[in-house]
Amino acid sequence: MRHLVRVVVVLSTASLLFATPASAHVRTANTSLKLSVSDSKVKQGTKVTWKIKLKSPWSKCYANQPVGWYKNGNFKKNRTTNGNGIVTFTKKMNHTATFQAKYEGRKWGKHPHKHTCKPSVSNKVKVKVTRKH
Repeated sequence: MRHLVRVVVVLSTASLLFATPASAHVRTANTSLKLSVSDSKVKQGTKVTWKIKLKSPWSKCYANQPVGWYKNGNFKKNRTTNGNGIVTFTKKMNHTATFQAKYEGRKWGKHPHKHTCKPSVSNKVKVKVTRKH
C-alpha cells in the first residue's frame, strides 16, 4: 500500500511539470488604405463615385471599421467599411480639391490578451473641377 501511495505522489508531481499555463497572446496586424475615384477631371456639379478599401491580413482590422474622409487636409466625415473593408459613396463635385482617407487603427483587450490594428493613410487623390459653360 505504501508503495502505491508513493507511485501516485510521483505521478501526480510529474504531471504538474508537464501542465502548461493558460497561453497569453498579443496580436498586432498591419493595415493599408487605398482611395480611388471614378473620374478625376469633371465639370462642376458632376457626381463621382469614391471607393475606399481598407486591407489587413486580419478581418477584425478591416470589417466594419471607421475611416476618416478628408478634403484638402481637413476632416469631413467618418465612413464605415463593410464586411469586406470597402466603402463606396457618391459625391457631387463643385470645386477642385485633394482628398484622402485615414484609418486611426484599433486597440482592444487587456493584458495578457491585447490586440492592435495599426493605423494607415491612403494615397491623395485630386479631383479637378472645371466650370460649366
